[in-house]
Amino acid sequence: MYIFDSAFQREKVDNELRILSYNIHHGATKEGRDSLDQIALLIKELNADIIGLQEVDRFAARSNFKDQIKVLAEKTGMEYVFGKTVNVPTGITGNAILSKYPIVTEDNFLLPSLLEQRAFVVGRIDINGTEIGVGVLHLGLNKYERIKQSETIKSIVNSLNKEYILIGDMNSNDSSREVRILSNKARDTAEASSGNINTFAYGSAEPNVRIDYIFTSNGFDVLSHKVVNVDYSDHIPVVADVILKNQGE
Repeated sequence: MYIFDSAFQREKVDNELRILSYNIHHGATKEGRDSLDQIALLIKELNADIIGLQEVDRFAARSNFKDQIKVLAEKTGMEYVFGKTVNVPTGITGNAILSKYPIVTEDNFLLPSLLEQRAFVVGRIDINGTEIGVGVLHLGLNKYERIKQSETIKSIVNSLNKEYILIGDMNSNDSSREVRILSNKARDTAEASSGNINTFAYGSAEPNVRIDYIFTSNGFDVLSHKVVNVDYSDHIPVVADVILKNQGE
């Protein structure tokens, strides 16, 4: 069991959602140890409502042929959406959404990619009668393709005509053009709350760099943004507490 500080354990207020972003590194630590069960327990202990995951495997040899998103959904009791990015030996990998709330529809959009194929998975989620859009992304390793990918995501988000949350690994720092394309449209929860921001796992060569983000549309108030210092991946999870305003109106 992971012991959280008081900021993670407080009572939720009305219309509050806890959002989690986590690049799970196909359910393995930096050293290659299987950590999928620990990740599931972490999600439950954090009491997250909506989770965006990157580098999720299904039936891949490198992750012991597990259907990782199905395992996580079963262990947490949540609904899920999976969006494939590429094939890997014996299986596939991609992005995923877990939700305590009903997922009404789902789409997976392939993004313009120069190197490895990237994608943007979107679920429309019913929050007590109010439908919002939730999108999970994992941008590429080339700056030019990341800019094109961010522009494509911005266009998709504009077409939703709903309040939305964007979650994911942008492989870019917060001053980059590709991040600003999205943060000019939406609110970066770290900047909105002055929360701690580094997201590489401890022991990495870049311990003070942020590449994992949560953005919200203006229909949300941001209460907090924090990271959780666990070593279940080569990233550390990002948690934002937000309030959906004008719910049901």
